[in-house]
Amino acid sequence: MRAAVLIPFAAAVAKAVDVLHEDVTVGEYKCREYQTARVYYPAENGTYPLVSFAHGYHYGGAGAYRCYEAMNSALSAEGYVVIVSESSSFPLECPKESEDQLRSIEWLRTSKFADMIDFSKVGLLGHSMGGGASYHNAGQPDIVAEYNIGAVVALHPQTELYSSVTPVVPIFYGTGSRDIIIFPRKVKKAYFETIGVPKVFSELQGAAHKEPMCDCGDLCMGSPCTKGQNLHTPYAIAMFDCHLKDYVKQCDKVYGSGSDSLCSGSVPMTECVHENEPSANLVMV
Repeated sequence: MRAAVLIPFAAAVAKAVDVLHEDVTVGEYKCREYQTARVYYPAENGTYPLVSFAHGYHYGGAGAYRCYEAMNSALSAEGYVVIVSESSSFPLECPKESEDQLRSIEWLRTSKFADMIDFSKVGLLGHSMGGGASYHNAGQPDIVAEYNIGAVVALHPQTELYSSVTPVVPIFYGTGSRDIIIFPRKVKKAYFETIGVPKVFSELQGAAHKEPMCDCGDLCMGSPCTKGQNLHTPYAIAMFDCHLKDYVKQCDKVYGSGSDSLCSGSVPMTECVHENEPSANLVMV
């Protein structure tokens, strides 16, 4: 199935373009409830970096699309191919989601989408359980090398689903002060244990665990579900732009102190810190 998507962020982001998506069967997912995925891609011809997205607990199946539609389509609109797996083992957590996140990349290599993807520039993005999967993969040097992982964004990550690791690529940890599912202190612990790479920790003031999500409606699995504010989304995009595209202005948005930057801008933060910022001599593309 193909569908044009109207991007809600288009008015705010000058480069945003229309996005198409297609639902595909990938197979060989280890979280075996579903073997399907959705691929978002820019409507304009070109070759784009890839981001593999991993969903949160409760939100496999159709929830992997519907609950993260705003974030993933906005990312694709800025010039990325984004693959979103449905894989899930509900009602259990599935540590093998980290492997499924990589399986999505493998499948794309021989898919009809391969010609539009620059596989030398790959990012990982995840929320909650999927944030933990992204964190885990970021700490495996062999995986980082094999899949050309250049940056990771882990939102409200369930890091305790995996053994503690030290990420070897730039990583963005995002959380919220009202997250009572994955407490911010646990996310901050992972940030402090990350050494030697550019890293960011952002705690949105008043944000709950579902901040990255859209209105999931009847897919909420019986838990309260309100429309997420997607306040981290522009900075997640900037993180990938900085490290996968070498856009220095977007590096400033993540690591800088300007009026539109993560830590010094208008979005209310309980805490926001970063270290080991990339060199300022990046070339603007």
